Amino acid sequence: MTILEGVNVDVICPFPAKELTAAAQWMRIYKTLIFDDSGPQTNEEIERDLRYVCGREDVKSFGIIDKNNLTQSKTNDTPLVGIFVFEQMTPYHGYAHVASNRRAWGEKIAQPALTEQAGRLCAKWVFEQDEKLQRISMACMAANKGARSIATRIGFHKDGYFKAMKCVNGMPVDVMHFGLLRNEV
Repeated sequence: MTILEGVNVDVICPFPAKELTAAAQWMRIYKTLIFDDSGPQTNEEIERDLRYVCGREDVKSFGIIDKNNLTQSKTNDTPLVGIFVFEQMTPYHGYAHVASNRRAWGEKIAQPALTEQAGRLCAKWVFEQDEKLQRISMACMAANKGARSIATRIGFHKDGYFKAMKCVNGMPVDVMHFGLLRNEV
């Protein structure tokens, strides 16, 4: 297990498998990218997909721990409040995805927000682990203001806008693409 220490968050790798049910709920509630008409639709399907993805060798999964319990999401000392997943696509590029409970996204309880702090720690670690890696990408539904905001606050730059790339409830939706280069971390 790897532990990355931050000011208000710690990040553990790999994400604890027993908590994948919670991660599936965060992803479904907050409408992450996978929720187009061709993706998983139920919490059970999302959890099954997460178990598969997080079990692959080319994927690093991280649990985001609110070490000061600022979100007050659980009564234990260090609640798990989010997941960060990095999937290596080529030796030079990979995709990141983040999901968490709502309070961990905002800056009302911590500045920078918990998810932002964790995303920065994870991105830095991913680059440090692989000297060939040059770029990490993120994508989100264009209408998802929270996801767009967290991507830019982590340090990603908008580098693409894809009209009608996904379909949700039979309706076309736009997708925004973001990138983070090694020298920008």
